Amino acid sequence: MGLFDFLNDLGESKSNFKTIKTSEKEELLIEYLEILVSRGLMMGDFESELINLHFNKKINEVALNENIKKSIIAHEAIEYKLVSVDEDMFKKKDNTKEYIGAIDRFPNDKTKLNSERGKISYNFAVCLLEFLKGRIMNVKMMNNLCDVLDCNVKIIFNKEILTEGVTVSKG
Repeated sequence: MGLFDFLNDLGESKSNFKTIKTSEKEELLIEYLEILVSRGLMMGDFESELINLHFNKKINEVALNENIKKSIIAHEAIEYKLVSVDEDMFKKKDNTKEYIGAIDRFPNDKTKLNSERGKISYNFAVCLLEFLKGRIMNVKMMNNLCDVLDCNVKIIFNKEILTEGVTVSKG
């Protein structure tokens, strides 16, 4: 069992939150949804809504899983082109590896993590961009690349979204 702070009413006052006890299954669900958001497979607002519906017993497990699956399928299909390297992500513009962030792994991923996890050099990022520039990418392909490099390379590139009707949030 764990504890989960749940927003009772609008506002940011501590009194608007209630703490509820969560089962291990619910904790795994929350962790899974957070990983989906960090991997770009679900919007944060949708995650919050699903958690809200789940804890208020307004959605059954079948509907919950269907909504999760639909979100993953929809987000994996988003296509974009890499435009440039986000210069602000790097302090040093050379071959020095800098920590830019690791990608969250799914709980069942047993890949051995390397000691340079989350690190990449600016020069490598530029070379990677040159290799990928002009290619149409999607979120699934980019997540696979992040897993291979053991680094969240999605955040170091500026992208041009090609899929119509997609709203992209900062973060």
